[in-house]
Amino acid sequence: MTPYEVMFGKKSNNFEDWRTLNKNRMEEDLLYRAIEIRKTVEEVRPKAIENIEAAQEKQKDLTNKRNKRI
Repeated sequence: MTPYEVMFGKKSNNFEDWRTLNKNRMEEDLLYRAIEIRKTVEEVRPKAIENIEAAQEKQKDLTNKRNKRI
């Protein structure tokens, strides 16, 4: 999963022509997309938070080691 997908909950633009879609189909697609985004966020967010916390802890340890007081 790319950072774009984690942040926005969807794949990057695939350059579809949205002007040709009819309104009913568009509403169904929006509902489906909202459900898909919620599911993705619920699955991905906890792992992303774990990764962020691990990276922050690693950075904290490196900074403390570099700035060790005498």
